[in-house]
Amino acid sequence: MKFSVLMSLYDKEKPEYLDEALNSISINQDLKPNEIILVLDGPINDKLRNVIDKYKKKITNLKVLKLDKNMGLGLALREGLNICENNLVFRMDTDDISHRERFKKQVEFFKRNPEIKILGTNAIDFDVDIKNELNYRKFPQKNREIKKFSKRRCPFLHPTVGFYKDIILEVGSYRDLLFFEDYDLFLRILNKYKGYNLQENLLYFRSNINVFKRRGGINYLKFEYKALKKFEKEKLMNKYYFFTNLLIRVGFRICGNKVRSKLYKKILRKDI
Repeated sequence: MKFSVLMSLYDKEKPEYLDEALNSISINQDLKPNEIILVLDGPINDKLRNVIDKYKKKITNLKVLKLDKNMGLGLALREGLNICENNLVFRMDTDDISHRERFKKQVEFFKRNPEIKILGTNAIDFDVDIKNELNYRKFPQKNREIKKFSKRRCPFLHPTVGFYKDIILEVGSYRDLLFFEDYDLFLRILNKYKGYNLQENLLYFRSNINVFKRRGGINYLKFEYKALKKFEKEKLMNKYYFFTNLLIRVGFRICGNKVRSKLYKKILRKDI
């Protein structure tokens, strides 16, 4: 069962993180991908380019797609997906670390469960070093639970998912929806097909302390309103969930960074 790994890289990312991410999926992995698609979302610096050159010498299946300008994650992944040669595709971020059994376990699950079209996992949050485990992210397991969860929050952790390319293209692929390109895609998939989350921590997710600041304030709320309105307009979310979600998120975005940080940890994370 051949599969591709789809990644997107932009200039502000750290070369040492990219090195760890590529090592975890190409070298330190029990079941290695048949190809790795790395989309360069605009020009990158020499340090990042040196890491890419290093892995081009180590492995033969790394394919680099260069975009002339920064397009944002959703559109960069859209371009990358188009050139994936395999129907089974896994996502990976360029600053996270995959567990060495990740692809083996996810591919085996896909083989046993052909009705599942998107498959995620749980993950461990860590700080700087993989040994510094902070907490873990637990997502609903079965399709019914996932669909219920999706009415309020994103039901998969994006860099853990595997899916089928033909299904993604059928539902419209990634779209230009800043910050919510993953949630948008997952809702469209779940509207027609079944999903599942393995209850294993198969990804080490690099914690970003600045995420609480970035996801606050009126500007972020505007993006959130635009996304929710689109979901409601396309009947991916009914009016009740549109209004109640909007009310909840208004309070969440305008509260201080310390309060928002505590809420994230209490609602979205679990203790190790």
